[in-house]
Amino acid sequence: LQFFAPKMERDVQEGQPLTMNPSDTAGMGESGDSALVQATALAEDATIKCVILYFSLTGNTRSVSETIAARLRQHRCIDRVELVDITRMAAARSPEPEQFRQLHLENYDAIGIAAFAWCYNLPPGVKNFISQNRWPRKPVFLFSTAGGGSRGNVLSSMAAALKDKDAVIIADKAFRAPENYVPLNPRAPNVPLWGSHDRVDEPTKFADEVAQLLENLPRPIKGLASAKVSGSILASATSWMMTPGMLKKMSGDIHCDRTKCVKCGLCARECVYDALAIRPDMEDGFPVRDPVKCQYCTKCVNVCPRGAMNSSRTAGKTPYRLNPDNWVEGKSSRSSRPPPPRAASAPVATATAPTASPAPTATATATV
Repeated sequence: LQFFAPKMERDVQEGQPLTMNPSDTAGMGESGDSALVQATALAEDATIKCVILYFSLTGNTRSVSETIAARLRQHRCIDRVELVDITRMAAARSPEPEQFRQLHLENYDAIGIAAFAWCYNLPPGVKNFISQNRWPRKPVFLFSTAGGGSRGNVLSSMAAALKDKDAVIIADKAFRAPENYVPLNPRAPNVPLWGSHDRVDEPTKFADEVAQLLENLPRPIKGLASAKVSGSILASATSWMMTPGMLKKMSGDIHCDRTKCVKCGLCARECVYDALAIRPDMEDGFPVRDPVKCQYCTKCVNVCPRGAMNSSRTAGKTPYRLNPDNWVEGKSSRSSRPPPPRAASAPVATATAPTASPAPTATATATV
């Protein structure tokens, strides 16, 4: 196209038919198509830079994001795909504009946004993260994860938050994941597991669809309208009824069982809402939960390797771990995380302060 465009434009302006003279094909070779091959190669070698921003607690959404990113990297039109964990940034409810600017989204050609279903809707803070920041005019693809029988209204809520932004939605997809809200899980030892269809096959197909759309999108995308993202009336009604009080009633009063707790501090470090703290001068160094900050997501119940965090609604239920085979007593699924001490008299660990999400100059390390 770059080879023939000047001549085609000249012929049209002069009212001449679109023909090719021998001089136009000079150097094309005996087959007469090397210039076309060269032009096609330019299109195929187009470099599209993508970033996927994901909000994940137990790792389901992160796992799907990693599968999609890995598949996108296999497409010739994609130059690179970077993963950025926005969990703590979005969980802050009112993310600092400077933190958002440090993501440098203007440096990418396409943006993916992923979150899980929380009470059939967006998790607390994610809506503010989307609506309170200025998004560049870039193609955006949305995807979500949800356990149970409903996919919720996560995608339509994200689309609504992006409605008045410059971003253009090109694709969306909801994926089914194992239930990780402990009160809804079966009693031990039944463990909810991923199926390869939902964890690999469906995300792979979605990545192929996104890559094809990105490859065929016009440049620039000015004037391109966002794709319609539909929601569910039933999910909207259910989400409206799920007030904080109702969620608290479903989750129960989460507390620490001091006969099991070894004061490792894992629950406090993993709480993205900063609702748990461990201080030597409070409660003898056992976890202290802030009921105002707590969102009753039961992540602390899921991550505690000793089963010390519990409530009347979670007792005896199966905690969810992304890779249950990698979880044994005193060992977590993250190799970088030190195992909790085995003796109750071990030194008390203090909760680490949350850090801001790094700019996507390299693949960000997942924190959940």
